[in-house]
Formats: sequence, C-alpha cells, structure tokens
Amino acid sequence: MDFTTRIALDPPHMHLGREATFFLSDVPDAPSLILGAYEDAASDGVLVIGADRQVLSRNRRFLDMWRVPDAMAPEKAAWSLIANLDEQLVEPADLMARLMEPERFCDRPGQLTPHQLRLIDGRVLEMNGRSLDRSADAALGWVWYFREIEREARLAAALRKAEASERKALRSEARLRDAIETIPGGFLLFDADERFVICNEFYRAMMPGIEHKLVPGTSLVELQSAVWDAGLYGGALAREEWLADRLSKFRNPNGGHEVQHSDGRWLLVDERRTVEGGYAGIRVDISELKRREAELHQLNEALAAQQAQLSHLCGNIPGIVLQMRAHGDGSISVPFVSDHVRDLYGLSAEAVMADPLLLFRGAHADDRSNLTEITKVAVERAEPTRLSFRVVHAGTGAVAWLRGGFVPTRQSDGSLLWDGVLVDVTLLKSREEELSYAMEQAQQASRAKTEFLANMSHELRTPLNAIIGFSEIMLNELFGPLGQPRYVEYAHDMHHSGQHLLTIINALLDVAKIEAGQMELDERTIGVATLIEDCLPFVREKAALGQLALGLDVPTDLPALNLDPVRMRQVLLNLLSNAVKFTGPGGTIRLSAARTAGGGIALAIADTGIGMSADEVVVALQPFRQVDNALSRRYEGTGLGLPLAQRLIELHGGTLSIESMPGQGTTVTVSLPPERVLG
Repeated sequence: MDFTTRIALDPPHMHLGREATFFLSDVPDAPSLILGAYEDAASDGVLVIGADRQVLSRNRRFLDMWRVPDAMAPEKAAWSLIANLDEQLVEPADLMARLMEPERFCDRPGQLTPHQLRLIDGRVLEMNGRSLDRSADAALGWVWYFREIEREARLAAALRKAEASERKALRSEARLRDAIETIPGGFLLFDADERFVICNEFYRAMMPGIEHKLVPGTSLVELQSAVWDAGLYGGALAREEWLADRLSKFRNPNGGHEVQHSDGRWLLVDERRTVEGGYAGIRVDISELKRREAELHQLNEALAAQQAQLSHLCGNIPGIVLQMRAHGDGSISVPFVSDHVRDLYGLSAEAVMADPLLLFRGAHADDRSNLTEITKVAVERAEPTRLSFRVVHAGTGAVAWLRGGFVPTRQSDGSLLWDGVLVDVTLLKSREEELSYAMEQAQQASRAKTEFLANMSHELRTPLNAIIGFSEIMLNELFGPLGQPRYVEYAHDMHHSGQHLLTIINALLDVAKIEAGQMELDERTIGVATLIEDCLPFVREKAALGQLALGLDVPTDLPALNLDPVRMRQVLLNLLSNAVKFTGPGGTIRLSAARTAGGGIALAIADTGIGMSADEVVVALQPFRQVDNALSRRYEGTGLGLPLAQRLIELHGGTLSIESMPGQGTTVTVSLPPERVLG
C-alpha cells in the first residue's frame, strides 16, 4: 500500500530551499536513504527515482532549475514530470537514456558518471548521481544531482557587471555634472518632493546671497523665500504674492517665461517636470538679447517707416518706370512700362509695349537725333546710361523734360535687358534760373562777409590801437609820473574805445545767437514812457555834440508792454545811434509812440539825415553790409545795427519798416503786436 509523507526540511546547512517533498512506496528505510541523498545535494537540484523508475522525490531547487510549473509539482509517481524535461533540452534522448538505464552510465559500481546537459535557453547543467543505497548493483533507486555549472560564473559575471555598472554610473554622474556645468546658463534640479538636488556654478553665480540654501534637501519654498530675501527679484508684487506666483509657475510649468533681475538683467526661465516627477529648471541671461531685440525693434520700425515712405514715393514718382530689351537682330521691345507714360507721353502702356518706337517718336524733334545716338552707343557698350530729353504730349502738345538712367543686364539669349526710370524734371528745368539767382545771392553774401571783414579790421584796430597806445604812454610815464591831467584824457579815450569794442562784440554775439535759434527773451512788464526815458541819456550827449535837436512825442496814457526790456532798449539805442550818426549838424531827430489801428504799439524814430534809396534800404537790412563802400567809408560801424534790431523785433512778434529818401532823412518804425500790449 502506497502512502505519502510530507516532511518540511529547512536546516540552514542543507540549503534545500523552502521544502522537499517525498513520494514513498514500499522502499525499506526509504526516508533515511532520501535524507542522506539531500544531505549530499548541498544547493543542487535533487531528483530521486526508484528502481521501478518512479519519481520518489525532488526538491524546490530542481523544480526552479527546470522551470517546472507549480501545478505539476505535487503529482505523485509523476513520470510526466520527467517527460516534461526533454522539451527544454537540446538533445532530449541523452537525458531519458540515463534516467531509464542508469546502470549503463556508471564509471564504477553505484556511482554515475558526470555528464553535461545543454538547455535550449543556453544554460548548461552538470548531471551527477549515485544509487540510492550506494550499492553496486540491485539498487533500490537512484539519486540524480543537477548543478548549473555556469551559475557561479554568472554570479561572478553579475558581480563584475554590477561593479562595472557602478563605475559606469559614477562616470555617468561625472559626465552629468560636467554636462550641467557646461550648460550656458543656470541649471537646478528638484526631486518629486520639491527638495533641492543639484545646481551648477553658473546658477550659483547668478544668484548671489543664497549660496547657503543651495544644499541638497532644501525645500522649494525655503529656496524661493531666500531669493526674495536676498533682493534678487521683487518688482511691484508684495512678498507673499510674488512667492505664490513663483511657486505656481514652478509647479505648473508651461514653457519659458522672462523675469527681470533686480540689477536690471533679464533671465529666461524654463522649468519642466522630470520623468520621476521632479522639476528641472534653466536660467539663461538674455540681457544682451533683450537689448538687441530692442535695437532690432527700433530698426524694424525704422525700416517699416522707410519702406512705407519708399512705397508712397514710388507710387507718386512723376516719371516712367520701364524695361527695354535690345535683341541681337537690332530690334527693341518693351516688356514693361508704368502707367505714368500716359501722363507724360499721352500714350497707353499697352500701345508702347506693342510699338516701342512710339517712345522715340514722342521725343521732341530737336532731341531725337541725340537720343538715337545715345541709345546706339549704350547698346554697343552695354554700360549704364544716363540721358535727358524733351517729350511732346500726344494729346495736349505740352512739352516736358525727362531725365533718367538705364542699367543693362545680359540675358541668356544674348539680348540686353535695360531697367530704367524716366523722371519728369520740368520743374527742375524751370527753376534753373532761380538756382542761378540763388548762386548770385550766395556770391553777394560771400562778398558781404569780405566787406564785413574789411569793416571789422578798421572797427577793431582803431579802438585797440588807442587802448594799446595810450596804455603804453601811461605805463612808460612819457609825460611824467602818473597823475598828470593828460593821463585822465587818455584813460577816458581808452574807456570809450573799450566800450566801442564791447558794443561790437555784443552785436556779433547777438546775431550769432539769433541765427542759431538760441536767443531767448526775458519778458517783463514795462511802460512805454519808461522804456524811452531809459534810452535817452545814452544819445543826448552825442546829439548835443552833433548840434542835433532831439524831440519826443510820447502820450502819457499809453498802456504798459510785456516784452524783454533789455532787448527793446538795444533796438531803440541802435536806431537812435544810427539817426545821430547819419544826421548832419542842425538836423532833427524825433522819437514818437502811438497806438496802431490793430491795437498794437508803434515806435518811430525819424531823422533829417542823409537818407537812403530803396535799394540801399535792402542792403542796410542785410547783416554785415553797409550802404557806402568799405574802403572809402565815411561812417563807422559794423553793419549789424539795423539787421540786429529787425531780428530782435521779429522775436517779439513785431515788424521793423524803413521809409527813406536820399537827402531827405529816414523814418524807422517798430510795430509791436496787440499781444504785447497790456490793457
């Protein structure tokens, strides 16, 4: 009668795995024999077969080694267990022969010869064994031991592989660190728990003041708080608002965004999630890029404006844009001509393209031969050509001047393609006379400067010679020690000469300021009578010396004026000085003031002096010019008095007019607008 006994074996020194199961028949002392077989097995797979070729026992190592499913493991007398093994062998018959007839494979009685089995998965098993009762013959059964002879090698290889993997990991980590350090920007990494892992030196340099927080394990919140506390960021947001915004962008990355550093630098921040759920961030300094972007934006705006302007100008060019092709056989065609040909020639673009000779026939009769010759030479030389000719409008007969140029390009078929523009220069031609006149005026201005230099040579040298000569006499005490009465007279002459020089220099500076647009008025309120009374003391003495009568006609009820008193006194003094200078003994000078019909104020200085013609008045109002010849001049002066007075009045919004007749005197009227009148 068969019976099964299940024995759990787990002594550490046997290394039999979790358990061994025995299937016992009527084998005398079978348990002790099988236990002895397991004691010899160490860590090998064990298979015990009885004399009747039934499976008596196998351990877990055997099942694992042969990949036996757990569903097949509990079968009793499971010869099918053995039959399942041949499917895993390269040479199945070799195993079955040994299991069926073990006696044939003993190298000595009761001891099986070791043999290697190669499995289809590439493993190699060493098969060894002995009789169950260690008898030479009539054995009660057989014990087979199976050992993976490459297992130890695989373990060693696995260990070497692990060590190599560790070295590779270390090298990879080093390469990773090197790669991180070579990133052209700041790099930092957080784990899935928002704890700081690593950063590169670029990031450390970019974030001064938070180095103590850049250690593994620092939380994201703590690090961002340190960034704020270090004053690296901020802006208009409060601390808590900024932190909330920063953490939200970090935890919900949505591409890169720009932030501005407290020192003005711009950073491009790009944060992304890692596969493990962490966060990787890159900071790139884009300050230079932002600067160039601003410059590029300005350039683009300027370019767009220029393009718009160019487009506008091209659309309004008073001329013809055309292409003309000269073929090898001498014929000419017009592939393109703009619609402006209708305005200048009175011809449609279609008609000209159909018959290009219309362009030559439309030229003025006096210009056709010259135009034909220029065209012939241009085709022969294949050089850029400029030309100018007249055209006659086919409809109105109007004559217009055209000027333009053509640039040739040699085509693959040997023809020449000319790109050109013919511009209407009729207005330019009509203004040649104006240009000629302007050139004459410029020459006159040049002569005026020459005359001015001649005048200035006299005006400056005379007082300077007086100052230098009298001062040398006084320094050398030629008339005795200082204190002599004559020295007082010399000092007076030196003072007068210095004042004269100062007046000339001030006049020059004032003219320069006005022409440069730098003259500014210091406007104040002043009465008309007060203004005139301030000027009279400076001319009364000269008028008396010249035996001139000085009269006034200034109503007491005139309103006050809002103007620059200093500049207005300068105007009146210039006009009064001219009146005194150009009026002979016994003459009269009269200064009057009155309201104008428009509500302004008119100040008039009338004299009975030498007077001027209309042409001389024009000359007198030009800077640096005087009516009489500079080389035979009778009156001192720089020629700046009247022009300067006129410019100063114009700055006040007023006008200066002159009425004069030779030998009958001159009246200069200064008119101030109503805006200058108070009340």
